[in-house]
Amino acid sequence: MANNSFVFEDISISASSLNDLAVFVYYFNKVNYPVEYYTSLNQLKDVKNFNDVLNIIKNNHHVVVNDDNIQRYKFNSSFDAAGRWSFKRNLEWFFDLEDYKNEIETLSDNGYDKLIESIEIEVDYTEDEGGCAFIDEANAYVRAIKNEHGEYISNIDINHNYSNYTIENLKTICGYTDVYSINDVLNNMSDYFTEDALNNHKTEIINSLNTVPVKNRDFIYFDLYDMFDELNVNIYHNYLI
Repeated sequence: MANNSFVFEDISISASSLNDLAVFVYYFNKVNYPVEYYTSLNQLKDVKNFNDVLNIIKNNHHVVVNDDNIQRYKFNSSFDAAGRWSFKRNLEWFFDLEDYKNEIETLSDNGYDKLIESIEIEVDYTEDEGGCAFIDEANAYVRAIKNEHGEYISNIDINHNYSNYTIENLKTICGYTDVYSINDVLNNMSDYFTEDALNNHKTEIINSLNTVPVKNRDFIYFDLYDMFDELNVNIYHNYLI
């Protein structure tokens, strides 16, 4: 079984017509959202039908002119995703719409092939992969090309910026507030616990933390709840454990 990575940030999709943009976004979401290794456009999470997507695109698109002085229609959205080992694999599935070819042919302005070939996708994302222990701040540009079987696949131009998988980077790059290791808690107790908790329960807190084997104290965890259930200790970030 593959590791899941957690991915989030911003995506923009552009097409040569407003209707074709809506058609692609609708089927993109239909294919990429309800799966294990998903990519979910946050503006469309509760949207079920094409007309709703078309209305969202009409109200939220903007017109851009490319380097060839050709007008295009662009839709921006925040997104989140679960990558299969790496989000790059998700990018490879962005044009996997063959099962809906006939529907797209009917709805589009210019037919299936021209629609797919007109799409440009830009993704800026942060990826947290705990299993392989990396954080990646990346940007990618994705267009469709045909493979030797005549099927559309993603042509991906991607730039990676990897960072070490540390508590500090998970907090500063990923924005997490509830990430910790035992050693980080022991060395920075005032960052985790209120003054009242340390005044009244410091010994019990240290004793509880020290129950974790030394070899595991640099492992990264994402909650402190279970360890302090019996102490009723108030920690920062408005959590009560």
